[in-house]
Amino acid sequence: MKVLYEPESLDAAKSGAVWGDIWLQEGDAFFFPEFRWNDLIVNVLSAFCIALRDLESGIELAKVSFLDGPYSTTICGSNIKGSVLMNVDGPGFDVSNREVNYAVMRDSIIVCSGDVYNQCLRRGWGARREVMELGQVLRALG
Repeated sequence: MKVLYEPESLDAAKSGAVWGDIWLQEGDAFFFPEFRWNDLIVNVLSAFCIALRDLESGIELAKVSFLDGPYSTTICGSNIKGSVLMNVDGPGFDVSNREVNYAVMRDSIIVCSGDVYNQCLRRGWGARREVMELGQVLRALG
């Protein structure tokens, strides 16, 4: 399972919020919440990074909610050297335990978050609160 985003979709609202297309993907047939789901991308990525931090500090359950709709994912497990279980929940999805490789998932979150953070800096959005928070949590993960 990987976290992916579309760089060309990034846009800043007048409110200061950064929107963009973000989704979870497994193989070529599973997309959650859907392929190119548009959401508050910086906030969602910060939540994924905080979930990684929590899992790596020994907490065995971390929930991440997509903010534009009733979709969420829960990551369960203490085996961050191998596989963890990921549940997805929302309309049209049965809550299911999907075994995912932690390292692959983690790498995709870090790469996606770093790319989005750098895109925000290049576009002059670095002083926005949520962008600064994403940068802080990324630095904390190393």
